[in-house]
Amino acid sequence: MRRFVCTVFILCLAVASLYGQEKTSRSIRVSCSSNKHSYAANDAVDVTITLGLAEIYDFRNCLISVLMSVSEVPMSPDLRVHLTAVLCACSFFSEAALAAGFLPPQHYAVGKAPINIVLADFNRDGKIDIATCNLKSHDVSILLGNGDGTFQASKTYPAAPDTRTSTIDLVAGDFNEDGNLDLVVTLGDSFQNQENASLLLGKGDGSFRAPQVFYTGAFAEPVVSADFNGDKHLDLFFGGSEGSSVVLGNGDGTFQPPVIYSTGGPSRITGVALADFNGDGNLDVAVANEDDASIGILLSRGDGTFAPVTTLKVATFPYYIAAADYNHDGKIDLALSFASYPTGGAIDVYLNNGDATFTLGSTYQVGTSALYMAAADLNGDGNVDLAMGAFETGSRQSGAVAVLYGVGDGTFDGPLFYRAAPNVYAIVAGQFNTDPLPDIAVTVPGKDGVAVLINNGPD
Repeated sequence: MRRFVCTVFILCLAVASLYGQEKTSRSIRVSCSSNKHSYAANDAVDVTITLGLAEIYDFRNCLISVLMSVSEVPMSPDLRVHLTAVLCACSFFSEAALAAGFLPPQHYAVGKAPINIVLADFNRDGKIDIATCNLKSHDVSILLGNGDGTFQASKTYPAAPDTRTSTIDLVAGDFNEDGNLDLVVTLGDSFQNQENASLLLGKGDGSFRAPQVFYTGAFAEPVVSADFNGDKHLDLFFGGSEGSSVVLGNGDGTFQPPVIYSTGGPSRITGVALADFNGDGNLDVAVANEDDASIGILLSRGDGTFAPVTTLKVATFPYYIAAADYNHDGKIDLALSFASYPTGGAIDVYLNNGDATFTLGSTYQVGTSALYMAAADLNGDGNVDLAMGAFETGSRQSGAVAVLYGVGDGTFDGPLFYRAAPNVYAIVAGQFNTDPLPDIAVTVPGKDGVAVLINNGPD
């Protein structure tokens, strides 16, 4: 739900016309204000006000003030009763609008310090499951979905060759083409400087075989997967701090030697997005360069190779990047999160010019820090929304999922904050039950768990 349409003044006018005109010509005028809008109506003008969700708090307070003042306005007893009833009904519906969005979180235990998360159907039952990679227990955890918004207790599988090796990120795909979904996990030691990843072949029942370690050629954290050369085999892209690598798959669970690409200056890559940014039908790569404060764009040639990187300077400490068409122009845009903006966490939206160049469109403040994002139509209005974990010490934002609701023109309403858990981290959106709206899952490293927020839908 992005907007709450309130017709309180039209209803009030209808009541006034029925009960007030026979005895008095006195006009009834109600006026309220917030930091953005003035709400007013009289007996001569019909007004319907469309409120963003973030403004419902102001409007609800306005209704309370009006209810208190109705008793002081001279009017007939019948009009007073009906007007009070209308205002009470509108106050009730504003409360319902505030309650819509996401239900309180459900918490599930996984391995120690889960820092990344992926959704897939690992046991081939048609229901979405959850996989996490767990930094401190060096493994992955699987939560099998029941299809009703709940999940079974987690089971954990080794993902690293030894207990000194950390698991950093993961991606799901059928890398040996046996019909079962597998996992590729990026690895690092205490300094995160190993150029390795592990492949966990899925058995098709939600369990996995022992990890097979292979060379990536990059000091990588994020990993994504797609077919970059059109041979119908899944390939891998590893975002590395001293060069990123493309590893082409052979389709049998083995991979070709990595090819290294510069994705900007020496910089930790904290986010990778895949999309066709120039409309040539090939999947390109966009990365968030945290230390270099830039976005790096690698345009695919369609044969598994990429053109030299082009960079776009951004604000300091970019963290994650999400690609989608935010303004319905058929071009894939970018949203960039910032772990620590000059005034706190923020989201910058960059609109695609059609040639894989981008123009900054708008900026949104989100708590004190914004990390991972999920782009999805969360309220079913046809516009892409953005959900992210938000860190804030205030009572509403602390340990929350923040949602920016897309307007459809590249701008967003909000953010609104939904209670999740302290220090939420990675986030994904997917359908965990039978309704059509995406739900949300976030990792909670400090609690060794995952929080699941079921979408309650629009009002």
